[in-house]
Amino acid sequence: MITVLKVPDMMCQHCEKAVKGALLGITGVKSALVDLEKKTVTIEHIESVAVNAMKASLAEVGYDAE
Repeated sequence: MITVLKVPDMMCQHCEKAVKGALLGITGVKSALVDLEKKTVTIEHIESVAVNAMKASLAEVGYDAE
């Protein structure tokens, strides 16, 4: 599955690293591609990974996701 989340607070490579690290730490997430210009992250994951779990993981590192 592919999920795209908007992460408005991402601005730099540090943000990119934090967001990717948070998402890739979730079992079942295969990849996370950050687009700083669009402020989005495209996540490839297995079907059982809930969007709320991804948002919660991002919140833990200080980022709100829509």
